[in-house]
Amino acid sequence: MSLKTRENPIDAEWRAIFGPRHEPARVIKKRTRHPTIPVNHPTKKAFRKGMIRARLPLMSDQLTHLDVTPEVIRVAEYPFAIEYQRVRDEGEFVTRTRVLDLAVLMSDGRVFVIDYEPINIQRRKGFQRVEARTRGLVEALEKKDATYLLLDECSIHLQPRWGNVCEIWKHAHEKGQHPGIAEIRHQIINGALPATIGQLMRRVSPNAMTSRFAHERPEAAMAKGEFNPTYTAVLQLAAAGKVRLDYSKPFDIHSIVTRKV
Repeated sequence: MSLKTRENPIDAEWRAIFGPRHEPARVIKKRTRHPTIPVNHPTKKAFRKGMIRARLPLMSDQLTHLDVTPEVIRVAEYPFAIEYQRVRDEGEFVTRTRVLDLAVLMSDGRVFVIDYEPINIQRRKGFQRVEARTRGLVEALEKKDATYLLLDECSIHLQPRWGNVCEIWKHAHEKGQHPGIAEIRHQIINGALPATIGQLMRRVSPNAMTSRFAHERPEAAMAKGEFNPTYTAVLQLAAAGKVRLDYSKPFDIHSIVTRKV
């Protein structure tokens, strides 16, 4: 894995964080009382067993966004504890230490470090205090050649994008899925685009899936009306960065599929 063309200690540190030997700076234990609700989030973009122990549901929800964003190539939970300076109301500088929630490696080598905090908790702490902490963390992360973000539900759950992200995540490419979906993806990516999902449904083949028990004869197979293989194939191509969809509207048969340049 290469972060950038240059070599320096900062790059080496990020390689270790995004590598297989990274040990999280924080452990969210099971069967322990927590101020929030921890969630196990499966992801193919984390080295550690393909699973992240998110300390709160908001973190898990944003991991869903990252899972279907093709420009994100690796995530690492609780990368390190970092010291930062915060200015008190009376102007005094104080040094604090914080374990950050998530590090994200982009395909162009950029690194984002993200914390998650619901709006009601920020309000309880005081927005001015949170903003002062954020400024301190932004400055501290700049020294590590990374961008700091504090995210809440106002950005993570923004509709209709959030609903579309969940749709793509539900239709993610799985090893055990029907092999016909791979053929449909091939036809879509090698066919004429742009086109609506409805037009692709009529164009590609097979445009329906059937199922039967192993002991039954092939002619006993029944069409699965609740499952549309073309829709699944389109969403998988979007997650892989092969096609583009408009996230500003809920996905349906009228959604336009364009080729990603």
